[in-house]
Amino acid sequence: MKILITGGTGFVGRHIVEDLEREHHLIIPTRKVSGIQLSSDIEFIPFSKELDYMVKQIRPDIVVNCLGILKEEGDDTFERVHVQYVEKLIKGAKDVGLKKFIHISCVEEQTLTQKAGMRKQKQKENRL
Repeated sequence: MKILITGGTGFVGRHIVEDLEREHHLIIPTRKVSGIQLSSDIEFIPFSKELDYMVKQIRPDIVVNCLGILKEEGDDTFERVHVQYVEKLIKGAKDVGLKKFIHISCVEEQTLTQKAGMRKQKQKENRL
């Protein structure tokens, strides 16, 4: 089975990769490879902000989205990562008729109470 995992080198994503790599072909868009032991069933590709087109090109059986940030840096804003990127992944998934889409949010309640801006992002993410 071909699985596209966004955020596959992050804190949660790398554990998902470790669990799935033995039985599935994994495709992981990334800016850098770190913390993951390479396997012949893992294909790292350059990260692209055009995630809808990436899904259309790859045509995976499943998308697992683990993208998330806890602080904004440069172009990586809460709005872009937690809402716009997810919207693009969903659009690509719908366009290719994908049946399984798993979204794992890093926006947690504790963070929400600490950062007012994250509350707004969680509300938007819940709409998706």
